[in-house]
Amino acid sequence: MLEFYAKTNARSMTWALIAAAMTFAACKKSDRDRPGVVEGEVVDMDTGLPVAGVTVRLNACQLVGGDAFHCQTANEMKTGADGKYSLNFQGRRSKNFRLELVSNDSILPYTSYNIQPGQKTRIRLEARRAFSAKVRLVIRKNEAPQLYFINSILRPGPLDTTFIVWGPKNTDFILHLGAQDRTAGYVRGVRKIIPIVPGNPETTLIIIEDMLQLPKLP
Repeated sequence: MLEFYAKTNARSMTWALIAAAMTFAACKKSDRDRPGVVEGEVVDMDTGLPVAGVTVRLNACQLVGGDAFHCQTANEMKTGADGKYSLNFQGRRSKNFRLELVSNDSILPYTSYNIQPGQKTRIRLEARRAFSAKVRLVIRKNEAPQLYFINSILRPGPLDTTFIVWGPKNTDFILHLGAQDRTAGYVRGVRKIIPIVPGNPETTLIIIEDMLQLPKLP
């Protein structure tokens, strides 16, 4: 009786292993590289008119841990006079394909997700126009070892610089300034609001007397 049960159990395990192997093989085969096409047009969000000369890029992304993705360009092109684009690509369904409208001096970034290989996908991208504002920043005194300013870290010393910021029309660009105060043990700083108004020739002037006299950043 015990011998019969052992043989029966062994046969069951064998069939289970065979079934699992067949399932794995089928999944592996279904995840093979497939051709795909994503096409459409880029139009102005406000007017609905086609936007020419902007780059549309398709990225192949893979999860590398947590919420982090590693992305590589699968294909890209610039739109023609009619605003149209067409991108061929090849990949597996296990990858995350992301279509993005690459930003430039007059276009804000736009991203669309879930582009699948093995089919033709049509997506109408809405380009959001960017407008500029001119800013002059004057810091009369700065003895902090590090000054954080528009993705840069600057050395100690006074500063007088003029630059351009971009944003959607009739919105505010928030400029963050921060200085490391080693004596106090925290970062001091301020937020300055830059209005984005199309056609405004004025320069926004920001004057800071002493970075280390600014309040602690929250």
